[in-house]
Amino acid sequence: MGKGRTSGRPKSAARTPEIGARPSVSSRPLPSRRTLFVLLGGAVLGGVALFFLFRANQPVSFAAEEALCRRFMELKNARDPRAADLLAPKPDIPNVVASDEEAERLDGALVLHRDLRIIDVWPEKPDPRHPAPRFVLVTQGSYDRHFQVATPEGVKSRSRSLYNPDVVVEVRDGKIIGLQARFHEEPAKPLTPRERERLRRLLTGQ
Repeated sequence: MGKGRTSGRPKSAARTPEIGARPSVSSRPLPSRRTLFVLLGGAVLGGVALFFLFRANQPVSFAAEEALCRRFMELKNARDPRAADLLAPKPDIPNVVASDEEAERLDGALVLHRDLRIIDVWPEKPDPRHPAPRFVLVTQGSYDRHFQVATPEGVKSRSRSLYNPDVVVEVRDGKIIGLQARFHEEPAKPLTPRERERLRRLLTGQ
């Protein structure tokens, strides 16, 4: 019998891959194991260094700040004059407040100096815009004020009355600073100890 016809294709095109042969890969060389270990080790060491650097710059822990707020609650409710020592100085009220936002900040600072009763301290909802831990002082009593406030339309009279307001505060340099007084809001549910610990870790970066 004669020889069969051969295909016009080059033999290299019809060649089938050998069993066990490695598939073709990009010509870019892959990093060696040693390089990968060096990079991984550097990332771990960098993370550890950042962690201890962050801890070194946190003189007041989340627990200490909450304890200070609860100490203020205890002294305030006992009408102990030492409660005022835990607050930032009472701000002066200008003849014309610069803005509505400034008026709200003054509300938060002034209400803490009023004769109110504090019934609880809650962690404030975390906010990426405010990395420092904040707390809500739940109060019983009333607060009212009347300011002259500068607006784009001119100076306007601004009156405000709150009953049992929630006061949002921060602790800075061992002092409680009022940031905002707002209408009371009940939380959806009380935080469990585990949730409080997760919130603490989120706020402190631990």
